[in-house]
Amino acid sequence: MTKVLGFDIGGTKIEAGLLDETGREWRTLREPTPARREDLLQTVVTMAEALGRGVAVAAVGFAIPGSLDPRTGLLRNAPNSPQINETPFGCDLRERINRPLFFDNDANCLVRSEVRFGIARGYDHVVGIIMGTGLGAGVLSGGRMIQGWRGLAPEPGHTVLHHHGRACLCGNRGCAEAYLSGTSIYARYREAGGQPLAGKAKDVFARRETNPIAGVVVEETLDLFARFTAGLIALYDPALIVLGGGVSEQVTYYRQESAIAAYAFGTDEVPPIRAAGLGPTSGKLGAAALALDGSAPVSSAGSDPSAGRF
Repeated sequence: MTKVLGFDIGGTKIEAGLLDETGREWRTLREPTPARREDLLQTVVTMAEALGRGVAVAAVGFAIPGSLDPRTGLLRNAPNSPQINETPFGCDLRERINRPLFFDNDANCLVRSEVRFGIARGYDHVVGIIMGTGLGAGVLSGGRMIQGWRGLAPEPGHTVLHHHGRACLCGNRGCAEAYLSGTSIYARYREAGGQPLAGKAKDVFARRETNPIAGVVVEETLDLFARFTAGLIALYDPALIVLGGGVSEQVTYYRQESAIAAYAFGTDEVPPIRAAGLGPTSGKLGAAALALDGSAPVSSAGSDPSAGRF
């Protein structure tokens, strides 16, 4: 049975597993994401060595923030991971790991995982939205992932919801990410005069009924989410929408069909909105699916996978 490694490179943690084509996880590891580039690269290599010890690993997949330039291996559009943003991340790992490597955006990997192993099995038209430290989306259309000419697509988190709005880490103003990411929801609560909480979006949602400022921020957030999602429906016409990331754990997001329908173009029929069935494992499972499929914008053919070294 084919075995691969799947890595989810997050802003605060790196999760990885040794998996087979059924999605069974044979080994798993989690480490904090180092703040320095070299330390991060070494952590990935050390984890790969530990997970693959004594096993014929066929390939390694990576769910990454941003995207890799398919010509240069340069990681782009990852402001929440500054230690590797605008660095040759793909090339750096190819020099260190002696296996075929495959890379894709973490939101695309959410979709890949759910289509192969989870609740989106059997669907050919799926939009997956990740709401966490940032805001990302992956799109399956006609059974194929949409990635665009340069491997940049889709990045709806950096479409503008408010002209001259809040500053986004990407350098623009008014981006959807600057309003709908977990970091931004808490920041907006504080900017509105809210007293310090534990620093998470979930703390704002938990106080929406008892704290007037939290209530206003949550209502605005849900309205912006409805507008954002209606835009994705207009663009991609999905049969299913899957939500992932820590913010998506708020059940109220799954009760917004009527609000989304009010903004939808050409239809009042909103596709089902479901929580990612694979939960926090969706990143590494999607990376594993990527490695199993061998269908990534950037790849590197390694040597004999039975050689047993990384």
